[in-house]
Amino acid sequence: IEEIILNGPGNVWIIHAARGKEQTSAQFRGLSDALNFVNRAAAATSGRWLDRSHPKLDARMRDGSRLHAIMEPLTVNVPIAVTIRRHRLVARTLADLSRLGTVTPQAEEFLRMAVTGRLNIIVAGGTASGKTNLLNALCDAASNDDRFILVEDTPELQVDKSDVVQLTTRSGAEDAQGYSMADLVIEALRMRPDRIITGEARGPEVVDVLMAANTGHDGQMLTIHANSTRDVIQRLETMYLLRGTDVPLVAIRRQIADAFQVILFIKRVFIGKQQKRFVTEIAEMQPSQFMEGEKVVVQNIFEDRGQGLAWTGYYPEKLNRRLSENGVHLTPQFFRQS
Repeated sequence: IEEIILNGPGNVWIIHAARGKEQTSAQFRGLSDALNFVNRAAAATSGRWLDRSHPKLDARMRDGSRLHAIMEPLTVNVPIAVTIRRHRLVARTLADLSRLGTVTPQAEEFLRMAVTGRLNIIVAGGTASGKTNLLNALCDAASNDDRFILVEDTPELQVDKSDVVQLTTRSGAEDAQGYSMADLVIEALRMRPDRIITGEARGPEVVDVLMAANTGHDGQMLTIHANSTRDVIQRLETMYLLRGTDVPLVAIRRQIADAFQVILFIKRVFIGKQQKRFVTEIAEMQPSQFMEGEKVVVQNIFEDRGQGLAWTGYYPEKLNRRLSENGVHLTPQFFRQS
């Protein structure tokens, strides 16, 4: 089961990995029972609670599942709505993703080299496309000696390394100061990180992430909602402008081009009722000195054109220079392997 959906106390649905969406016979006795369940689950890990004065809640459950709940007066036709996204880590490593067909063996090896070579990587995709699982697998490929600082709105990442600190946002209240993603990225910079992992970039924290990536903090990774590798640039520009700073677009694009080197796009596909997830694009983002006028150059290295992920014929020479600085060599012969 990948997701559990509650539309009121007596209307429970599940999304099954193999069978798709199904309505169940399970139900709560009433609103108070559903509310008690949500508050027990949330308070155990986050200290947050749900009631009419706090009618919205995001929390992480003990098993790592993400819980979202919203109730009256924000809901109209049901007294409470709950969504639980279960993180079924069937793929904890890049090798697992290769075994499941999410990436090809050649793409798996390329991504392993990209992580080892401390490239800054963006994982893009739609809702429930598997971005978080892919980010977990990428983190697994990093050195066990690296110090990871995870910055998330709701804790979802499960990085199995010895030196990991997870930071999460907090809403402001009368007696407590709020901390945003942007605040936490700044805190992460002071914590001697080897890798800053931003769970999902959604707003003006992108400004601080880009500044960090442009001042020597390499090996960064983040996820972002986008429709393709090339759409990522526009999404980052939009989030940058949410800060309200008056910065020319070309200056923002130069920061983006110099901050990240690799973009992955992962897609959810329905085969019958069964969901499958595939990486359909792996692209190089070229540095700002290679921009075409005011346009950032994004060139696909691997692409799925209907027959599975395959090399496009483009050799990322600029990536190889950066990888070589960290002892990883990406030769043209690597791509010519069958």
